[in-house]
Amino acid sequence: MKVYGCLITEGERCDYLIVSCEDKLAFFVELKGHDLKKAIGQIYSSITKLLTEIQEFKVHARIVLNRNPTPDINSSIELKLKKRLKQQNGKDTLALIKYKSNVLEESM
Repeated sequence: MKVYGCLITEGERCDYLIVSCEDKLAFFVELKGHDLKKAIGQIYSSITKLLTEIQEFKVHARIVLNRNPTPDINSSIELKLKKRLKQQNGKDTLALIKYKSNVLEESM
């Protein structure tokens, strides 16, 4: 489902939301050039805006970049998103946020 201009029409937001109602999974997806911090901010904002709708879902963040990001391990915005995901998902926080250049494949 398209988030940008559809579910959320104003402010910072990610590109897509993939939802599995049966498994109670929500994947927020951002397609970005190389600005990892901006992508993380957009996903964080989207989760915040849709929080009531996804309350019972396990939330994941996925970012696909055109180029390798500039390394900034554990930037404040990334730590903030990890904290939000941990609050939403409880103890199971393994692989809740992933980012990769060009192709990110995953089985659901």
